Amino acid sequence: IHHQDIDLFHTVAQVCLKDGIDFSFHRQEADLLLNADLETLNFTEIPAGTSFGKLNGKNNLPLIAKNEAGVVITEHFFSNQNGYLAVNRQISRWWFIRKA
Repeated sequence: IHHQDIDLFHTVAQVCLKDGIDFSFHRQEADLLLNADLETLNFTEIPAGTSFGKLNGKNNLPLIAKNEAGVVITEHFFSNQNGYLAVNRQISRWWFIRKA
């Protein structure tokens, strides 16, 4: 195996929705209206400023990101940019799962 054939990544955070957040990929009135094509970002590098969806009337972030030690680091990765949930920094190789 050649060194250029391997990419090694370290998980720096696990991200979950906060309790009570109503989210959807289609319902416009949901607290968090996620982009319908969110799964296309799996295993890609995502640039800072990328929007994951619209925050409908919510000033607080609907997510909680924790590092390996369980420390909340949400604001390190996410922000509310003019009513949209966006990433603050380039992130790599996330795996978004959409459950029916």
